Amino acid sequence: MTWEIVFHREFEVWFFDLDVDVQTSIAMVLDVLEEQGAALGRPYVDTLKGSILTNMKELRVQHDGDPYRILFAFDPQRQAVLLVGGNKRGDKG
Repeated sequence: MTWEIVFHREFEVWFFDLDVDVQTSIAMVLDVLEEQGAALGRPYVDTLKGSILTNMKELRVQHDGDPYRILFAFDPQRQAVLLVGGNKRGDKG
């Protein structure tokens, strides 16, 4: 059974502002997340340490050597809610 991927508005704005090649790299990892859900682990998913929210997750995507990070959480309805994204250069949204 697959998981549903839900874009929070802030994530959606950031995502659709990215180059199409970066969007494609992220979409490929989102396909894996949709298929594996909470069972997906490293190197794609890690739990954030020190977050106020328990079980806050970080989705890790590499594109042409640039690390992109997406913060998300799972909910009881088998949804992965993507909250914000950014990269190590500091482009956040």
